[in-house]
Amino acid sequence: MDFDKGPLIDIRLLEPDIRLPVDGGNGGVLRGSVSITCRKSYTIQSLELLFEGFQYIITDGDRPLKGERKQIARHPVLLYPVSSNNTDADTAPDLLISPGTTQCTFESILPSHLPATIQCPELDIQYSLRATMHYNRITTTTSSNSTTSKPQWLSRKRIRNTACTIPVRLIAAPSSASLLYHNHGIDSLKQTTTWCQYRIAFEHRSITAGKTMGILLQMAPHLQGMWLEQVYIEWIERRRVSTQKLSKHLLLPIRWVQLDQSGQQHHTIATPPLRLGSHPRSFRLAYQVPEHLVPSTQFHDQFEMDHHVIVSMLLSFPAVVKCKNDDNKRYMRRYTKTIRFGTDIRVIDGRQDQDARLPPYQECAKSHGSSTLIMQGPPVYTP
Repeated sequence: MDFDKGPLIDIRLLEPDIRLPVDGGNGGVLRGSVSITCRKSYTIQSLELLFEGFQYIITDGDRPLKGERKQIARHPVLLYPVSSNNTDADTAPDLLISPGTTQCTFESILPSHLPATIQCPELDIQYSLRATMHYNRITTTTSSNSTTSKPQWLSRKRIRNTACTIPVRLIAAPSSASLLYHNHGIDSLKQTTTWCQYRIAFEHRSITAGKTMGILLQMAPHLQGMWLEQVYIEWIERRRVSTQKLSKHLLLPIRWVQLDQSGQQHHTIATPPLRLGSHPRSFRLAYQVPEHLVPSTQFHDQFEMDHHVIVSMLLSFPAVVKCKNDDNKRYMRRYTKTIRFGTDIRVIDGRQDQDARLPPYQECAKSHGSSTLIMQGPPVYTP
């Protein structure tokens, strides 16, 4: 790689994903460093960051309609020169950087009420961070003078610029002050039908996309000879942008565990169909949540993403019926009945359950012989 063409800049974020509060209050924190690598000495005139966000409403195939591209965020952060009470940014001297790598750390609070990054067939929300540096390079030229025979060396200041852009991903993550942080489960309580009594309990109210979801199923049959043929889940994703669109996913259990009367795991793993018998039965089922679900988004004036799950229990039971040709004859046949229970559920981004600890600046990778530009005071937050 040839560095003689000028300095190169690179942006590194301390967090791969910027976490936003789910209640839409205070904005996230953007932290990282800008690395300047050069082989010669240069003087920096200015170094600025620009955080931008755009919203694309897709309503005609896979291409956004004309006029549907909207800027939803523009947040500049001036890293150099840093203005203070005694120094004006316009009159600040240029900063000399030596050959090698120089790092400039930054920290900025993003605007509040920003939506998280979303990619779905109807809506696309993207964010980016751009670093722009204006620098000076001193060049020398010769000029001839008719009165002298010796050439004259002149210095000329040339202002150039270089830039670097990286994508930024914003995710909505529950905080310790949010009710969603406790993530209480969903309980249907005891439900009574003609065929049985049942209870369905979800372990968590908020489900992470791509993870395993567990439910507890308790059943007490009212009829003899009843079988539990299958328990499947219909996952409905509702996306409201300009109109409402639905996506449905059919989930079958990836694991059945039969529980004893004390609620402990039975020594055998259950597989459907299951004979229920005349006593109450308990099962613990696990389902694989689809990985590409759009995280739930509420309290937004232009769009809303939510999810609804329907648990369907397919039952079969024997019954005596009359023969069509002879009313005096009877025969036994099995009937099927589907019992459904539906509830709303919240889907959170699969990356939010990673370690939310902010690493220190020292964990940024540095090249050999690099130096760090220490900012005097916090960066300037431009509204």
